[in-house]
Amino acid sequence: MGEVIAFNYSAAEAATGSLGTLVTAMKQNTANLHSLYTSLMAGLDYTGSSADGYQEVMRTFKAKIDAYDTQVSQLNSKMGEHTSKGGTMEHVDIQQGNRFLGIKA
Repeated sequence: MGEVIAFNYSAAEAATGSLGTLVTAMKQNTANLHSLYTSLMAGLDYTGSSADGYQEVMRTFKAKIDAYDTQVSQLNSKMGEHTSKGGTMEHVDIQQGNRFLGIKA
């Protein structure tokens, strides 16, 4: 018979924890970028077409920071949802294991 199929929950949780550390650092970088955005917008004290262009570029910059932050948060949430103890992977593992309980050798 072949190898036993198993899901290593502790390895998955360790990887999720490592990812959590990375996500925390990414969120700090996002906070730093938001602070930079605020500082750059606070220094805007001129008008005209160049100011309009600058503001448009900065709006795009902020939208991209926000979109990035949302994606990082969703990634972190999905990793925990699927790999943590009690998560989707454990439920699927139990369901599939139960299918073999009635099989006699």
